[in-house]
Amino acid sequence: EALKHSVAYWDHEAERDKKLASQDVIPEAQAEGTADKASEARGKLAAAKQKSLALGHLVEAQRRRKAVLETKLSYCRITSPYDGGIRHRYVDPGDLASPGKALLVAADRSGIKLAFDIPQEDLSKVHVKQRIRVNAPAGPREVVLTHLDPSLNAARMLHAEAEVGSAARDGLVCGQYVPISLIVGRRAKTAKVPAASVIEMPGKEPYIYLVKDGRLKRTPIRIVGASGDDIAAEGVAPGDLVVTTSFLGWARLADGMTVEVVE
Repeated sequence: EALKHSVAYWDHEAERDKKLASQDVIPEAQAEGTADKASEARGKLAAAKQKSLALGHLVEAQRRRKAVLETKLSYCRITSPYDGGIRHRYVDPGDLASPGKALLVAADRSGIKLAFDIPQEDLSKVHVKQRIRVNAPAGPREVVLTHLDPSLNAARMLHAEAEVGSAARDGLVCGQYVPISLIVGRRAKTAKVPAASVIEMPGKEPYIYLVKDGRLKRTPIRIVGASGDDIAAEGVAPGDLVVTTSFLGWARLADGMTVEVVE
């Protein structure tokens, strides 16, 4: 813009000096000198335009080169379709990728589900919408069974899944192993005793030994449920003292035997 103003100024000066020289007011040489300065200004303007045009071509060339480099860079960058974390990596830096070959496994952490297998002997007790107790490090919570696979796997287990809502997600992360209890039923006013206290013999009803007034009392029970090391039984009341034994330790016990409770 400055060169354009300079050209306009010297053109105006050259025209003025030309008129003055024709009237013999100023020497002819002075008018020619002003015309030379106007020509010089026009030359500088033309050179600047050519330089600007050359810079534009250079910018366009660099822009195309940048697009080529971005395309090459895209071959080296793996972008996940969602935010999450990498659970498995099947390649190392420097390995060559090939079509159809898995490189990474990404986990979407916006939603969490519990996945576990159910033995076929327990299938009759399991159904969708069943409650599951999760013993997570941040505290126990309950979720609902949401999916059962239609067939058994090679280990004769049924795959089951339970979606974990945002309210029950505290303290749970992808890939974590947590103990769970599948709730197949609830019983009110039923005592729970350790499995190590129950004595079972073929053809006979199970029984336990209670401590009554410093003596053992053999008490038949009816098992109505089990969960891990706990047995839900009828025939024993909450607060009763039961005897737990090691393997075959019950053989040394007898009804009416005097015992001492040690706390």
